[in-house]
Amino acid sequence: MAYVAVSGGEEAIAASLRLLRRHLAQTDHQLSLQLIVQALPELVDQVMAEASLYDPELAALALKQGAGS
Repeated sequence: MAYVAVSGGEEAIAASLRLLRRHLAQTDHQLSLQLIVQALPELVDQVMAEASLYDPELAALALKQGAGS
């Protein structure tokens, strides 16, 4: 389970996840992996370093699936 260090605890986390799901359901614009790699190179590099990945597109997919979390 994740560490809870915000006011509101688990209720705040649950509310944020509901908000994220609602936002994703209303958004029909899908980011391509190439766009994520080009727009966020430092973040992609960080994911690659922390996860021992050697493929920028795979790191971008991890970011996309994690909704940037």
